[in-house]
Amino acid sequence: MNATWLDSLVLPWRRASVLKTAATRPDVRFMALGRSMIRYRLAGEGPRTIAICADPPVVLELYDELLALLAKDFRVVAFEVPAFGFSLPRLGIDFGLG
Repeated sequence: MNATWLDSLVLPWRRASVLKTAATRPDVRFMALGRSMIRYRLAGEGPRTIAICADPPVVLELYDELLALLAKDFRVVAFEVPAFGFSLPRLGIDFGLG
């Protein structure tokens, strides 16, 4: 039985509530991707970029110190995968890495 639809059933008012309340830091943003809405943080302006995928159940807010340290020398993007933290999957997502 494929039950991935249970994690992707996000009602419109829940999505609106998340977008309104989950921007807990000035650098928290959302990006709409094909089958999900990804919550991410962007810090620093260095010549090289480091991407950090938050390891659930750790949310973006717990990366404050690490981002501050890395932002001195790098551009840092930290994000939450769909269905973890406040990144919202859309109906039909298969949760594959592709």
